[in-house]
Amino acid sequence: MPSSTSSSERRWGVLLPAAALLAAAIVGVAEAYWRGAGYGPQVIDSKALWALERSRVDLTRREPFVILGASRILCGADLALLRERLPRHRPVMLAINALYPLAVLRDLAADEEFRGTVLVDVDTRGLTRPMWDLQQPWIDYAAREFSPSLALNRVLLNLWQSRAVVAQHDLSLPNTLRRWLAGDGEPFRPYSVFHADRSCDIDYARTDPALARAQFDEHVAANRAALDPGIPPERFLAELAEVDGWIDAIQRRGGTVIVYQTPISGTRRALEDEIFPRERYWDPWAARTRARVLHFADEPALTAFDLPDDSHLDYRDKPAYTEALVDILVRRGWIQP
Repeated sequence: MPSSTSSSERRWGVLLPAAALLAAAIVGVAEAYWRGAGYGPQVIDSKALWALERSRVDLTRREPFVILGASRILCGADLALLRERLPRHRPVMLAINALYPLAVLRDLAADEEFRGTVLVDVDTRGLTRPMWDLQQPWIDYAAREFSPSLALNRVLLNLWQSRAVVAQHDLSLPNTLRRWLAGDGEPFRPYSVFHADRSCDIDYARTDPALARAQFDEHVAANRAALDPGIPPERFLAELAEVDGWIDAIQRRGGTVIVYQTPISGTRRALEDEIFPRERYWDPWAARTRARVLHFADEPALTAFDLPDDSHLDYRDKPAYTEALVDILVRRGWIQP
């Protein structure tokens, strides 16, 4: 007679594949349902994903072209086109949504191995000292917590999230089941898509940009005083001497720092002009610093694009916008095509 052990093994040999097939079928049904409802795959940004890209700055054999900033450049730069137009460079997206980038510029200045090109998307407010450390927690995570095993985990997660709708938290199987049992409606449909290279596409056809503008205007009306840091031009320029030191450190090693204020319009531009008049803040510093400095208002090609929410580009305009920006940087002799 066969032993009980061999019988148990045979049962498990049947049950395990059957369970795997059932799980795959459930995942497939949920995936098809959410795709049919208009949802698509979405890579979820994280400190680990940022740290993975930060590590590539030092590992690439090509000259790194590091992009710093917040959401405007994050969702405005076409990385595929940059790779095509700048084959000598390896574009690396280190911008972080909603956070000013000077902490990462400081980090690159302290990296004795870094000799690449840095494009820093920042406005005048982002140059003020209270804004310098906003991205520091991401740098600390990359330096103290990120590891090879976490890097591998993040690479595998990118593969999963970029292909499966159910990889998103709100659309996962447990949350889908909970939503159905509770009779809740469908989750929010994002109108932006994040990618594994940390670039972002915004599709304004899927939302109402007028609502975003109205909400910003309401925020300005309610918090006007809080938006003004009250920093006089003399103090602003004196404090930027430290930032000039970071820029000089990179450029002494053979790198290039390009400081770029991306296009804004409407209330956002009016507010910038009111709080930080360009002739008292931006221009005096631009005349002094050894960084290459570009203000969107100085190049008509950069002001020709529609900004649906007065701040960001629709993804359909990203290629033309990136082409215009590269053309300007090449014409000025700041990068080599």
